[in-house]
Amino acid sequence: MFHAATYFGDADAQYRVGLLYLEDEDMQPNPMLSMRWLSLAAHKNHVSAQAVLGDLLFNGHLIGDNGIKPQPVEGLMWLSLAYEGTFGSGDEVWIGELLTKAMLIATPEQREAAQNAADMVRGRLAFN
Repeated sequence: MFHAATYFGDADAQYRVGLLYLEDEDMQPNPMLSMRWLSLAAHKNHVSAQAVLGDLLFNGHLIGDNGIKPQPVEGLMWLSLAYEGTFGSGDEVWIGELLTKAMLIATPEQREAAQNAADMVRGRLAFN
């Protein structure tokens, strides 16, 4: 999997490596490495990676003093993009739940800023 993620740039492999750095008991959790791999896949329109990255950024993931501080606007942007990409798929429900939870917590200003950011990123992703 690491080979496919690194050498071939396979988005699904990058997503799975990102999850390993968050969830695998055999590896030490490393939210920064997880974010790196998830971001690579998210920029290739991998909706599951976009959703997990969005949730990670929205809520943050700290281990002691290290990790990812909450970045609600960017997190909400990725969650929104992910949800748009799931309409009619099996991922629509779980990604929709993540988006709904984040929307309930976000301020109106954060929601507006996230929508503006999503509009800009959507245009860039269309060219990939």
